[in-house]
This record gives sequence, C-alpha cells and structure tokens, in this order.
Amino acid sequence: MNYRSQRPDVIVETIPNPSPLRTVRIANARNVCLDNLDRLGSVEYHAMIDCDDKGAGQWDIEVIRNALSSPDDWDCLTFDRKVYYDTWALLFGGFTQHSWGFQRARSPGFMLMYRVDARVNALMQAEIRRELNESHTPTIEVVSAFNGFAIYKTRRFRGLRYDGHASAFNRLYSEPSRRLLEKGLLHKYGLDTRCVPDGVGGNGEACEHLFYNVLAHRRGCKIKISKSIVCDDPPRSVPPTVDRGESTSRSPPLPESAVPSHPTISWKMKGWGSRNAGEGLQFISHINAHAS
Repeated sequence: MNYRSQRPDVIVETIPNPSPLRTVRIANARNVCLDNLDRLGSVEYHAMIDCDDKGAGQWDIEVIRNALSSPDDWDCLTFDRKVYYDTWALLFGGFTQHSWGFQRARSPGFMLMYRVDARVNALMQAEIRRELNESHTPTIEVVSAFNGFAIYKTRRFRGLRYDGHASAFNRLYSEPSRRLLEKGLLHKYGLDTRCVPDGVGGNGEACEHLFYNVLAHRRGCKIKISKSIVCDDPPRSVPPTVDRGESTSRSPPLPESAVPSHPTISWKMKGWGSRNAGEGLQFISHINAHAS
C-alpha cells in the first residue's frame, strides 16, 4: 500500500546513505527531515521519534498536550520511562563523555583494542534515575537527552544538524575536561576508567543526538527531561528477574540506588557494589567551577 498516495501531507524521500556507520546513516536521515522542515516555513514545534520497539508501547497523548500547554520553560522536552534506557544520548552534570566511551584503565591492550567499560553506562543510568526521583519540579535540565521521543521548539533549533561521527563529538569537549571526568569517577566512585576517543569499542560511532543537543545547549537552548511517561516499552535486554549477585545477563548491570519513583530493576555490580552511587558528580562540578 502506498501510504503517501493517500496522504498528500506525508513526505517520503529516499536518499543515498552508504556510510558503514549506523549513527552516521541515522544522522543523515534525520538531517533530511530537518531540511524538509525548513522548507515548510513557519512550524512552531517538531518532534523526533525512534520508530522501533521503543515506540511500540501504549502512548499517552494527554502527556504531550500537557507539555505543549505547560508554562515550563523548555526548548527541547524528552520524557522518562520506567527504565531509562537511552544513556548514549545523555549528558548531564559533570559527564562530558558519552556513556559508551570508556575503557577500564588497566584493560589488556589499552590504546590497541578498545574494550568498553560498561560500569560508567550503569552509573549514568543510576544517576539520572536519582535526579529524576529527587527533583521537586516536573522536569530536570540536562545537556543532552532523547530516550526515544523528543519535542523541539523549531525556531530555537534552526540551522543545527545531527552528526553521528565520534570525531565530531570529540571536538565538542577538550581533553582537560575528559581528564577531570576520569579523576572525578575515580575519586567519587572508585572507577579507574579512561575516556577513549573513537566511539563505541573504537568503531567511530557516537550517538547523533549528542552533537545536535550540545550545540543547541551552547546556543542557550534548555533541554529537559519530563518526569512524565509518554510511551513505555521496557528494553528487551532487561532481565525479568535478577538476584542480588552477579547478573547472568549480557547487558551491563545497574548499581544499587535509592528506591525509584518508577519501579526499575537494579542489582549490585560485582567488585563495585553501590559505592557512592546516587550522590552525583559534585567533585567534577567543583573542579570545573574553580577551573573556569
């Protein structure tokens, strides 16, 4: 069935997209959407959505209506889920490196074979849950977020484009800022880890939302996460039951944290436990405040 023939207001465009990097292909497709958006003229809001299983759950349209009529001062609004899965698009607090851009400092073959340190991803998942649960306002402000669906005030994002190359993301933050992050993770959480420059496992990829959102944030855009859930479909990788020991799942385990407002699944990391999880990266913020 040709959907476009029945809906003249639908734009379907096929583009050459040969990059071997998945995030670059996604960025190219999103940028074509933005090109078409520019040609439409005056549009107050636009949205991006992941049309895979993350958007296949039940949608609460009333949450979107409330967001659009809310007096909350936001330029981009994303939404919570029972399990906040999209840490790759997330930057907040003192985190200046994407969640899959770390390697254990003492890993064999460091600088030769990048082995992802999943502990930082788990830590970020615990920390964003803590911030959402402890917030006394319906939203929290971050540097970057997506989580499967986001609404944008179009005027505020004019001229910005996505980029899924790790090299593009690396240019956004200095090496000294990454060294500060490493020191903060070691001091606060006992994580001896290193930022690696070339994407996930050295594959050259970075989440395309990071580049788009960081540039918008530096332009003065307010990027926020709503505590409301507009659509929820828990990731398949989360095991239905876990014990308090080492996880049998291949997914990175979550550190223990305070009881969440939304019932998430969490368990201890072997060799780390819950050391200071849920206390935030105040150490890094403190250093940055004195370094500026």
